[in-house]
Amino acid sequence: MSSGYANNQFAALRSLKRVRRPAGSTPTGLGNPRLSEAVLAAAGSETAGEQNTEQYEAPSRIDRTEAVSPKRKRVARGTADGQARDVPMSTVEQRPETFVSNGVDLCIVRLKADESVCFNGVFDFAVLKGTVQVYGHTFHSDPVWSYIAAQPHAAKAPYPGLDFVQCYSPTTHALPVFRATQQPANQRSMPPSISMSEANVDQISLASVQKLLVKVAEGPHQLLDETLLLIRAMSDRSVVNIGRRVPGFAHLFRSKDQHTGLLDIPGVYPLWNSTPELKPLIIPKPWEDVTEGSLSESDGTPDRSVHCVVGSKNMGKSTFARYLVNKLLNRYERVAYLDCDLGQSEFTPAGIVSLHVITRPLLGPPFTLLRDPYQCYFIGSSSPKEDTDHYLACLRELVNVYDKELLAQDDIPVPLVINTHGWVKGMGLDLLVHFLLDARPSRIYQLGVHETTSYSSAKNINVDLKAIVNDMCGGGYTGQVLHIPTSADLSLPRQNTVRFGASELRHLSLLSYFHQSAFGPSLSNSHSTPSAPTNPTWNFDESLTAQLPYEVPFQTVRIMFPNAEVPFSQTLHALNGCIVGLVIDRTEYAAAPVVDSEEEEGNADDTETETTTSAASSLRIIPPGVSIAPHRHYCVGLGLIRGIDPVRQVFHVLTGPIPAEHLSMVNTLVRGPGYETPVGLFGSGYENSRAHLPYTSRLSSEGFGSLAWRTRHNLLRKRPRQL
Repeated sequence: MSSGYANNQFAALRSLKRVRRPAGSTPTGLGNPRLSEAVLAAAGSETAGEQNTEQYEAPSRIDRTEAVSPKRKRVARGTADGQARDVPMSTVEQRPETFVSNGVDLCIVRLKADESVCFNGVFDFAVLKGTVQVYGHTFHSDPVWSYIAAQPHAAKAPYPGLDFVQCYSPTTHALPVFRATQQPANQRSMPPSISMSEANVDQISLASVQKLLVKVAEGPHQLLDETLLLIRAMSDRSVVNIGRRVPGFAHLFRSKDQHTGLLDIPGVYPLWNSTPELKPLIIPKPWEDVTEGSLSESDGTPDRSVHCVVGSKNMGKSTFARYLVNKLLNRYERVAYLDCDLGQSEFTPAGIVSLHVITRPLLGPPFTLLRDPYQCYFIGSSSPKEDTDHYLACLRELVNVYDKELLAQDDIPVPLVINTHGWVKGMGLDLLVHFLLDARPSRIYQLGVHETTSYSSAKNINVDLKAIVNDMCGGGYTGQVLHIPTSADLSLPRQNTVRFGASELRHLSLLSYFHQSAFGPSLSNSHSTPSAPTNPTWNFDESLTAQLPYEVPFQTVRIMFPNAEVPFSQTLHALNGCIVGLVIDRTEYAAAPVVDSEEEEGNADDTETETTTSAASSLRIIPPGVSIAPHRHYCVGLGLIRGIDPVRQVFHVLTGPIPAEHLSMVNTLVRGPGYETPVGLFGSGYENSRAHLPYTSRLSSEGFGSLAWRTRHNLLRKRPRQL
């Protein structure tokens, strides 16, 4: 199959040379395009000259003349002078009358205007009085409860229901900050379609809330304009037990030195001072200005609204995309989310591209927000480089699903937020531009560092995306490109703590996926029946080795190894102990040729090998050169092949929280080329056992081939001197 990148007008980008801006030049904005003559000729001089992109200038925080000097002084990232910045977690006063608790499961936090409070742990919250803003979303109190809060002694049962929202605040990411604001009360805080049901109202004694309001009214320092934030202990806190499976994740939801303190309810810990492990989630002011202006322009327009976030790795794309979704939920009942990042997926484990419909604000890291997607495809790798054509075809199909099912067949507008991959150099830039050509976003948010930094040419996208997309689509592209700075370029702390890298975060998502009992609230997709929203639950008390697997006969499924040729006799070894994609494939294949197992194996005498080879001969393997068309299949989830019985010819498969009606339709197991199984999944249940763990060794690695060969990008090559 020929590649789609062999002949295209965009191939001229590969000949670009990095050009460093002279020290005396004046920067015009972030990510100023530097196109070569070949690209300018392809894009057209008029299009390249008339750039209609909006650029946002980063605030001056250091002396720019020092920043552009040839020998720039190395300072700590996120600081102006290299000193650690002390960012307060909470600004609310630490007084007993500020936190009014019943000592069991409820606590009311009294906030003045512009005061903030930050928590570590898991909890539910609701606004009883006033307005609270967190991570871009604004929550308003119910008018009835505002009246009860003003006159709690006069309130009588029955009380109206409360809209509780779940919040997960572990130390893997920056912790959300709840800030009291003064905004018009006529704005709704949550879409009416997701209001609490009567069953959820019965879970809490509303009379206890009224008694707490009486204590607040009888306490000192009464303020008329204060905001009352109700914190409730989450009924199911099973996610905090994730450290039972991997000891390194033991203190995600509670730091070692924390105590319950003033709240006096389990699972919630207020914070005041930041530490290297605990950082507040600070939304930069330029982010607020750009998004507020962009969304205000799109209000009242029934046209297609697509917001695409682009940028290099570790630039804050995922943080900004979640912030943008929360902002859109202030205006829309539903927001579509297209996740293109294979390495750091938001709502699914890694290796999957997916389309979701979001109805609740995103208040938690990805491993706590896993949900059933509207549509998804299994790529089987943390990078699209294994098969760029198939990756781009899957993204194109997801955009078509959004246009045909979510946008065209719904009278209520549904905006789309796209989080792209961080591969923006070479072939990665080709992929990005071709995807933008298919998605046609109305606004492109391009994250980048300031041009005066020493690594700007390596991190920024140094081409004019709008000019290139406009030329490739034949003109008429009216989208906007908004340049916004990263959090690191604004002297702010990193949103992801340095304790966990990309591989550890992928490990967390896989652990959460295979130990999750039920997905969180999500809109049912076109392949499932509608169901009521449920809260996510986990079971980390039982190891994966103790769970009862499904038995899948060889003859009921097909096997696929995309972009890899596995010897026929090694097929079962390549599948055992691996993570596979559970795919429903509607493609009709011709009968596979019969393989002579004795000829391939060389008449082996080993009985075990003969049994394995004989069992493998009954497998239905799709040839490696065949690619499944995206419109003919979809992925229902992941499975872990924990064992294979070659005598009975069955697979033992563990799955995540996938409905039984979906599993019954699975007919293909896809083994991804770059999908690694974490050691925590292998060793689940063997932590205190002396039994031999298959495919593992506790000995020190010695000799050639004992360790995985990983690519290194930090090697500097010496250039020959010019005579």
